Amino acid sequence: MKRVTSIVLASLLALAPLSPLSNARADGFPKIESGLYMPMGFTLGAAFGSDRPGGFMAGGEVSLAYLSTRSGVWGGVYGDAVYDFGLGGARWSFGPELGYSFFGLDGGLAVQNVNGRAEWGYQGRVVFTLAALAAFIRIGNFPHSETHKSTGEIGFLIKVPFPVWTEHTPRPHRTYEPPPAPPSKEEPKSPAPDPTSPPKEENPPPPIEPVPPPS
Repeated sequence: MKRVTSIVLASLLALAPLSPLSNARADGFPKIESGLYMPMGFTLGAAFGSDRPGGFMAGGEVSLAYLSTRSGVWGGVYGDAVYDFGLGGARWSFGPELGYSFFGLDGGLAVQNVNGRAEWGYQGRVVFTLAALAAFIRIGNFPHSETHKSTGEIGFLIKVPFPVWTEHTPRPHRTYEPPPAPPSKEEPKSPAPDPTSPPKEENPPPPIEPVPPPS
């Protein structure tokens, strides 16, 4: 059992760099809109109990949740089914889920199959989402079970969100602005006349030629 738990913990640590804490949300996460989504995927991890040997578990999960990209809050309902190899039987659970950003909680009713008999109980889980991946720790209790009253799970799941309905986020309207006109080239102005200089005649008379003396 220690070897199984060590393998799962090593897998979770390997996924830690994908966490929103290590990447900016605007850069590390896909650009999605607020709306209703149906994430579907599979679960892999280790299961254990106080009165039975531990072992691997594998299964699938589906959710129906609303996500608000403005506030980072998401919530809905989930259902999953796993096969516990240590228990030698299957286990189902369903209930509500609620989260903010990368942290979430879910839980609800659960039923496990032990030696062909259905045993009812309840489970609760803490989820740390890592983009499309999520790491989780879950505990359960089956008070009417004679041999397997308490259960525990640690592992990760991969869920792909399929949009059911999304809100259209309008983009800001940008009006076309023409480029500014180039500055006009003005002709150089003639210098202002000097008031002390004599005025210039516009049409000066022709020069008088001297008359030669008579011979």
